[in-house]
Amino acid sequence: MSVSPRGKRRKGAELEYLIRDKLIESGIDPNARRSIMSGGTWMWKGDIYSKALPIHWEAKNQETTSPYQWYEQALRDRPTARLTPVVVHKRNRSIPMVFISLDDFIEILKYAQIGGFGK
Repeated sequence: MSVSPRGKRRKGAELEYLIRDKLIESGIDPNARRSIMSGGTWMWKGDIYSKALPIHWEAKNQETTSPYQWYEQALRDRPTARLTPVVVHKRNRSIPMVFISLDDFIEILKYAQIGGFGK
């Protein structure tokens, strides 16, 4: 049974709201919000808008798995190379997973360590 276009948009929005809520509840970005039209505007292509984080978010809530294609989309769509492309993927009845490059992950770990992570 296929999902209608409206159902796909609703499902995508659910993940975007989940990401936004996690950013707000954690205190990382109390002003995070879901982008208008799921990033489909000319001024902001990412699915989540956050001034506090240098991240270009791509949210995918679907059963198919194409993380490399989604990552390439995030690379293409980010408005500046200063934003780190991050793909969040969720399948039905599973926890959301994050897909980033190893270099970006190491960079994040360096900042986390400076901030006291793991001490």
